[in-house]
Amino acid sequence: MTAPRPPFHRTLVLAVLLVLVAGACALLGFAQLERAGEQRALRERLARGQVPPVRVTRLAELEVHLERPVRLRGRFLPPQVIIDQYPWRGRTGYLYVAAFRLAGRDENVLVARGWRPRSASRRPPEVPLPRGEVTLVARVTRPVRPYQGGLAAPGDAKGGRWAWLDPEYFSGKIHPVPVDLLLEQWTDTHDGLARDWPGPQVPVGKYLGRALQWFLFALVAAGAAVRLVWRLSPRARE
Repeated sequence: MTAPRPPFHRTLVLAVLLVLVAGACALLGFAQLERAGEQRALRERLARGQVPPVRVTRLAELEVHLERPVRLRGRFLPPQVIIDQYPWRGRTGYLYVAAFRLAGRDENVLVARGWRPRSASRRPPEVPLPRGEVTLVARVTRPVRPYQGGLAAPGDAKGGRWAWLDPEYFSGKIHPVPVDLLLEQWTDTHDGLARDWPGPQVPVGKYLGRALQWFLFALVAAGAAVRLVWRLSPRARE
């Protein structure tokens, strides 16, 4: 004995609604593909240095310009932290990091000043902080948190050589800084530090994944609509 079929009009309305849902999901998928194309073009422009730096005067503005260059004025705050055995294009060395206070404001941000190769003496070279106010061009990015090996702290709370970069520890022990932001300095302050940073982390894959998700939703909705329409056909009623 076959199960009773739902009324014709109700089934038809449901099928139409599923078709509309499928169309909306497909449109959202194409919108995500368009966004991914925009991000890919932005990544290429950033890699070629075709995106001019934006002037920033407040800490809150940095989050808006993630992975983009900014221009800001202020001064470096001692002490400086030196990250030991920091990898750089297949080599190991020292990453020099310090807090930077924005001019005219009581706000700090963590700046990766640059990198130096490991010396034969295994002692990091002295690279003093610039004195007075300076204008920096830097890229806004996220700090990388490597494996900590079970250690409780990266190093001395007074600065100096650290085993890894820990923004939370820096903010709590040295100077308060946002723990989820890091500036990669581009400005040459004539200190011998390398600053050919890796390319920007523009999230192209995130938008491609979202597009695939919306297309799958559209496919499921369209399949359900086709099944309902088939049930309304005379052949299915036989």
